[in-house]
Amino acid sequence: MKKDMKTFISSDCNIILNSIVEGAIAGGADRRLYFLNKAGKEILGYSDEEIVGQPCSLVCVGRDCDTECPLIIASKNNTASHFEMKYRTKDERVIPVSVYLGIMRDEDGTIFGGIGIFRDLSIIRDISRDLGFDFSLKQLIGKSKAISYVSQLISEVAPTDVTVLITGESGTGKELVANVIHYNSLRRDRVLVKVNCAALSENLLESELFGHVKGAFTGAIQERKGRFEVADGGSIFLDEIGDISPNLQVKLLRVLQEGEFEKVGDSKTQKVNVRVIAATNRNLEDLVRSGKFREDLYYRLRVFPIHIPPLRERKEDIPLLISHFINKFNNEMGKDITSISKDAMDILMDYDYPGNVRELSNIIEHAFVRCQGKTILPSHLPLDETCFVAKNIARKLSEESATLEMVEKELIIATIKRANYRLDRVAKILGIGRSTLWRKMKKYGIKV
Repeated sequence: MKKDMKTFISSDCNIILNSIVEGAIAGGADRRLYFLNKAGKEILGYSDEEIVGQPCSLVCVGRDCDTECPLIIASKNNTASHFEMKYRTKDERVIPVSVYLGIMRDEDGTIFGGIGIFRDLSIIRDISRDLGFDFSLKQLIGKSKAISYVSQLISEVAPTDVTVLITGESGTGKELVANVIHYNSLRRDRVLVKVNCAALSENLLESELFGHVKGAFTGAIQERKGRFEVADGGSIFLDEIGDISPNLQVKLLRVLQEGEFEKVGDSKTQKVNVRVIAATNRNLEDLVRSGKFREDLYYRLRVFPIHIPPLRERKEDIPLLISHFINKFNNEMGKDITSISKDAMDILMDYDYPGNVRELSNIIEHAFVRCQGKTILPSHLPLDETCFVAKNIARKLSEESATLEMVEKELIIATIKRANYRLDRVAKILGIGRSTLWRKMKKYGIKV
């Protein structure tokens, strides 16, 4: 019998769909709705009589049916696809939803419809607002191609249970990315357990991860659950994963492969269902080559790698980040700072941020303490603006190919910017005459 939406609805599939906690909605190639499961009815408020046979536009809003229809897009991709959309409820509310849409074909391969598993994102956002945090994708602030690509990867992997490896320098926001992945996943209602693998010794970390039984070691006066057991059904974030010992690497590999472990001092095997999100600022490939990190564990962890670029490689994001931090610290400190001066912005744009976004946040927080007006000035930055010049010069000196001429050129350029291109002031700051300054500018090809 040729399959169509009516035979699908009359099948046992609807019994299964009515048993899941996520909303499920089915539409046909004729752009009409044929099914809404029990959870979907609770979210949207429609009954079977009110939704079956109605056009998809009854629920789906804000999309062009001819060019932006999720079913058409998923058909072109020839695979299940994830969408951020807006649905209209019976009481005319428009809610944000995350939809994972699969396409349905008959025996001839003809598409006769699609089924979307969806969740109401407004609930997550309301809870986040009430608790004072927000783990939506909008927290990844920036307009650069690099950060846009990271956002795309997160939106693709979050609805799945795939293991994620987040890499990047310290201060780039790896923990934030882990939060966004978990709280936009199907496990969002369960716990996200976080472990800093570099903060504990090998023995303590093993006990922390897997737990221990009473008497397992000196001081083990009672049985204790490990982080994996606590995270059962949810996610675990293993930060600084590159610092774990070879012994723990073996045990972690077993959890990833088999979903099982033993507590310290116990022979009883326990099973867990945990999604692993790992992060490191180290180069795991180098550690694998040097024999310090297991190759099989490395490939188990990097099923879906996400690399967060350092701030110096996406400087176009700095103004947006500064604006975000100004709003953040205004709320926290009860101030009304509205802007940052051009001179101060130029200094911050010219800096390389070895501490990345975290360092920029600390700089703006410092400026907030010192600023008593509405505009952040260079004098409000940590120490004074010369500290940024000094750090950049120090970085140049640390390069193997650095020469005194390179450093001198860097210092002159930085001072020119600091002095707002007033060469008399540049000469005064550097302690040289104007003729000497002109001679050096000509030597290094510096033009104003």
